[in-house]
Amino acid sequence: MRYLFRALLLSSCVGIGICGYNALRFRYGVSDSVARTLLAILEDTRWASDFSEEKFSDVVVGMTKNQVSMLLGKPLRETCTAGCEWVYTWQADPTASFDWRSIHFDDLGRVDLKRREFFID
Repeated sequence: MRYLFRALLLSSCVGIGICGYNALRFRYGVSDSVARTLLAILEDTRWASDFSEEKFSDVVVGMTKNQVSMLLGKPLRETCTAGCEWVYTWQADPTASFDWRSIHFDDLGRVDLKRREFFID
């Protein structure tokens, strides 16, 4: 019984440590970092070539499309309906969960929303 308790305690500490690592690495909140940790073996994210989490963190509301482009490079996808959304990550496999990163621009071409989350498919 003592060994079982120690094994459970150790696995809990490791799990908490990995969740904390994902929270720091991807700058996720609690729910996304837990989901990212539990579904890590099913995660398959394709990242834009010039993308980095550090540069993504430098994007702020009000920046222009040109400023974002200079910082992050070309997005993987771009959709423009009500404003524009530039998507910098996507599923490498159509059924995989992935790290979602996108920037939304208003009708004037300025950042009005930044999305950073773990998408569960």
